[in-house]
Amino acid sequence: MSPQKRNVIVGLTVMLGLAALVWMLLTFSGNAVSFFRHAGLAITLTSERADGLSPGSIVFYRGVSAGRVTFVRRMADNEHVEIGLDLDRTPPLPRNLEGLIRTNSALGSTAAITLEVIGPPDKEPLQTGAQLNAKYMGLELIPPEFTELAGQFRQQQLVLHLDQTVVTIRDQAIKAGNVLDSLDKIVSDPKIQEQVHQAIANIHDASESAARVTAKFDKLSDKLNTVVDNTNGHVNDLSRDIGTDTDKLGKILDQLNQTAVSLNEKKGTAGLLVNDPKLYNSLVDTVQTLNSTVADLKRLIAQWEQEGVPLKMGK
Repeated sequence: MSPQKRNVIVGLTVMLGLAALVWMLLTFSGNAVSFFRHAGLAITLTSERADGLSPGSIVFYRGVSAGRVTFVRRMADNEHVEIGLDLDRTPPLPRNLEGLIRTNSALGSTAAITLEVIGPPDKEPLQTGAQLNAKYMGLELIPPEFTELAGQFRQQQLVLHLDQTVVTIRDQAIKAGNVLDSLDKIVSDPKIQEQVHQAIANIHDASESAARVTAKFDKLSDKLNTVVDNTNGHVNDLSRDIGTDTDKLGKILDQLNQTAVSLNEKKGTAGLLVNDPKLYNSLVDTVQTLNSTVADLKRLIAQWEQEGVPLKMGK
């Protein structure tokens, strides 16, 4: 045998020996460690799967090593696996725990178990032989909340509804585009643009006309206020004059009354003249005429107070 072939065989033998040594270390490391450890708290976990777990895998509680896996085996129902744990007795763990199986790294297949408390820690400690539930979490690159939400979406067929919503929005967008196209055609028509400009010009002219009319109404209102003020002044003066004339007429009537009394008593020259029937009749007619005149004046005054004094204004 040549030296080259001998060296190749020796090298292959050494490599196979090293590979066997590594496999033995990985396989029996848990048992070796457990051989030197004191007997701990033996419990079992039940899970749907246990990818990456093997005897010797580490068990953590709040990020601190709390024990190791002793065995992993299938259960009789072929739907679950049973995982044996050897946990530290001190300090004691609460009994309300559950296991979470997490893959250690994306570069490997090994996994570890994390014990999580359900609610606040129970005062009663975990006892030997306890059976707890476990969940397989995997690598957890995506938070479990998103996974649950995706499951809900899948169960409720929200993706299908979302697709229908997108189709509906697209149809509405097409309709809106057609409406905008129609409006663009209408607005782009030169005749309609000319009509719109003409309508705006007419509105502008109407606004200016309304402003001029408003200004004229303001001037007319000022003139009417002035006329009303002057008319009120004339009416007040006329009322005062009528009152004065009425007082004078009352005095005249009193004097006439006194004269009539003297005539009835036949006193003085007037009394003697009254004895003449012609003169008496003339005086009676005169008094009646005066009474009628006074009545007319009273009616005229009452009419002016109710209806106002009619004035004729020159152009």
